[in-house]
Amino acid sequence: MEEKTKDEILKSIYEQHWLHARHLENERLWFTNIYIIIVGALIAYTFGSGKAGFWSWPILVIIFVLSLAGFFMCHSLRIPSYYHSRMADIIQIKEWMLPYNYFYRKKEPKTTGRFGLDPTKFIHFHAVFYWLYIVMSSLSVGFLSYDLTYDWDRHRLWIALVVASICFGILYGYFYKLIFNKNEEAAHEELEKLRNE
Repeated sequence: MEEKTKDEILKSIYEQHWLHARHLENERLWFTNIYIIIVGALIAYTFGSGKAGFWSWPILVIIFVLSLAGFFMCHSLRIPSYYHSRMADIIQIKEWMLPYNYFYRKKEPKTTGRFGLDPTKFIHFHAVFYWLYIVMSSLSVGFLSYDLTYDWDRHRLWIALVVASICFGILYGYFYKLIFNKNEEAAHEELEKLRNE
């Protein structure tokens, strides 16, 4: 195979990996846009109707289900996106002898923030989506428990806070930090093997 042809094929494969990664990011953005429109409309309806004392429980259930769907959708799109972007990195490292993250984040000495923290490492953009859905799920469950425990007037707020905290702990502590991070680390190790071959 001629060198020019091989380079063109690699360039095409490289571009396809980045296009797939970008497509997955766009899917996540579109879902989030639709989610925000639906949730915003439901909240506007709840407060605009003036019928609900605080929240309408069917609306809270809908918000909770949509938030859970968004939370798990983030993970289902994160791993393929990570795979395609790292495969593009492997091509540029192995075939074109370019440094890691050459095209989108250069390895340069970074200035540190006020407390010695690197601002670029403080939070990753994909984590913002996880946090949105975790917080909305926890809030909707908390408000739902507040709405459904109207007979326990003295303890309603505490029950709502405990239920919201449990929901937050399950989604963040168990799924996000334990399960999802393990899946991402497994994908990272597999790609590191490919990179080092």
